[in-house]
Amino acid sequence: MFKDVDFKILKNILIETTEKYDKILNNYSSLNYELKLIKERDTITNVLSKQGFIEGLSTILNRAEKENKKVYVIIVNLDNFKYINDVYGHGLGDIFLNHIALILVDETQNLSGLVGRIGGDSFAIAVFDLDKSSVISLTEKILDRISDFNIKVGKTNIKTTASAGISVFPIYGKNVDELITQAEQAMYISKNKGRDTLTFYNEEIGKNFVFVEKYKTVLNFAVKNKSVIPYVQPIYDIKKGKIIGGEVLLRIKYDSRILPAGEFISVAERFGFIDDLESILIEKMSDSKFLEVFKGKYLFLNKTIKNANKAKKFKNDIEILLSLKEEDIYPVVEITESSFVEFFKILTDFISFSRKKGIKIALDDFGAGYASFSYLLNLDLDLLKIDGTLIKNIKRNRKSMSIVKAISQIAYDFGIKTIAEYVENKEILDEIEKIGITYAQGYYISKPVYYLKFKKIDR
Repeated sequence: MFKDVDFKILKNILIETTEKYDKILNNYSSLNYELKLIKERDTITNVLSKQGFIEGLSTILNRAEKENKKVYVIIVNLDNFKYINDVYGHGLGDIFLNHIALILVDETQNLSGLVGRIGGDSFAIAVFDLDKSSVISLTEKILDRISDFNIKVGKTNIKTTASAGISVFPIYGKNVDELITQAEQAMYISKNKGRDTLTFYNEEIGKNFVFVEKYKTVLNFAVKNKSVIPYVQPIYDIKKGKIIGGEVLLRIKYDSRILPAGEFISVAERFGFIDDLESILIEKMSDSKFLEVFKGKYLFLNKTIKNANKAKKFKNDIEILLSLKEEDIYPVVEITESSFVEFFKILTDFISFSRKKGIKIALDDFGAGYASFSYLLNLDLDLLKIDGTLIKNIKRNRKSMSIVKAISQIAYDFGIKTIAEYVENKEILDEIEKIGITYAQGYYISKPVYYLKFKKIDR
């Protein structure tokens, strides 16, 4: 049997153990609370972290659904912030971000809402029960204040602008993920508009992003697997009555389909796939079967050149084109005329380099809206490809007819041969023959065909 003294000892041990247990629990709770605060707060700006913003937005949405209210989510992303980090260091970059966060908090402190940092230079704002005009006014004021803000380093004022995208619950986004994604998509539209502006999400933006993501997947596959297929659209010598060559066109084989360039070219150019695709196309042109198809023919290759690096890169590919001449193939590089508006110096240097190497140059889409006959005074060209919209309308539009006649006559005087695009019927072919156009290209001659079938085409 236990004595009274034994009970006292057991009681004291129990009390001591309980006190230690309570202390451990308190420490654990305190640590969890601190960890929760760290997770909920961004350590650089002290606004909500991404996780904290998501949790807070979820709570607001539950309230909005019960009270039948709207919630606007605004994504604010700094423009060219990477430059500040790269040039002035991440320390100054963090200071800059902290000041931006202060601006956002200051502008929203009297509103029922949240401010969070959800990425490197991306912030998110959620506002409850505000009308659209007030949201626009708020966002514009934030963008103006960011644009006005600067940090002085020596004699330099470090500053930038921001782009914003806005989504709204419950009109489009029904949950946290949808609202943030939609606001980000709208923000990217603001970037494309020229930055320092705002865009509201709509269904068209959503469809466009689905389209873009779909073709980014396709293009990644095409580059990785080199699933580029050369197609050829024949070019017809009107006087001689025969095919003299063809334009090599970019196609992609994906999921048992052959995709024409029109489906993916805008995404390829926007996200930097075009250089890789064109390089793979040129690589495919070195295949012996391809070389056999073009023996004794002109090979026209359309090339996208929009900066000095691309021009330099393609100068390396010129060596491949030169090797075609050894196979009795005559390469012609086509350059779109509209690109000369921004890149005249780069392209003129490239043309000079190519001509010295013995590569012929064609100016594509001449007369498409940017046309200037002064180009012909300054460029050393072999061929002019007359824009298809002029050719299509040549029988029913006197102005189109007059422009085509003028191009043909000037080209003749300059010793430049001409190619008419979009020759879709015999009437157009007969008309351009009367005018004196040298070559014809279009569906009446032939649709684009797989390169192995090109050799079988004969007129």
